[in-house]
Amino acid sequence: MKIDKNIPIPSRSKSKGMKRQTMYDRYGFIFDLEDGDSLTCNRNMKTNYENFCKKESIGFTTRWVDERDWKVAGYLDDGNYRIWFFPSQKK
Repeated sequence: MKIDKNIPIPSRSKSKGMKRQTMYDRYGFIFDLEDGDSLTCNRNMKTNYENFCKKESIGFTTRWVDERDWKVAGYLDDGNYRIWFFPSQKK
């Protein structure tokens, strides 16, 4: 085992800024969409899009669009959701 000494701890604001930049890089295309544009994604990605939209006050709505019943597959990671974005309707 190797022990490193005198390694500075990065500040919290810098690490948050790096995460925020990554979030904008990944989901920033939403700002360029027109009202009513949509995409299909799985449950995990739906949650990421929702969190970004809530943080940026972008209007959106989601619906279950999988052929399987939501009660059967709604909590599975491979379930399909459609998200409609309304970027001009800032809250």
